[in-house]
Amino acid sequence: MSNAIEIIRDELKDDRNRLAVKNLLIDWQDAKGDLDALKGALVKEFGQEKGAVFSSVDVKILQTLVQQINLQQRGNIKIVKWHTANDDQVCEVCLKRDGEEYPVDDMHEVMPAHEGCRCEFKPVFNLSISEKKLREIMDKK
Repeated sequence: MSNAIEIIRDELKDDRNRLAVKNLLIDWQDAKGDLDALKGALVKEFGQEKGAVFSSVDVKILQTLVQQINLQQRGNIKIVKWHTANDDQVCEVCLKRDGEEYPVDDMHEVMPAHEGCRCEFKPVFNLSISEKKLREIMDKK
């Protein structure tokens, strides 16, 4: 499994691939989560071999990898915070993690906590890094 994750991470470093996967995941969610449709769309987009690799991991892992690489490339967010679905179906494992902070680089190692996990990460903004990035952008103009 970790070999598939490394292959996917490499593929998602390409902006076009990452955007394609992100859009396919959004379409999949809008269509109420038909896994066969998602797998078919991944194969159509990336071909049989790569599509099969993308399809071999849990959808939540794929979502987490897309989010992780997006945040890593932004560079101004180093920490994410765990958030549960905040309802009566939240398990004890996830309830204990609610509000905990994790390094962006570790996201794919801790999410999902279990099969069917509905939790998500939200970025923790570091204003000093964001301010520095903003100054760099403004200096380029």
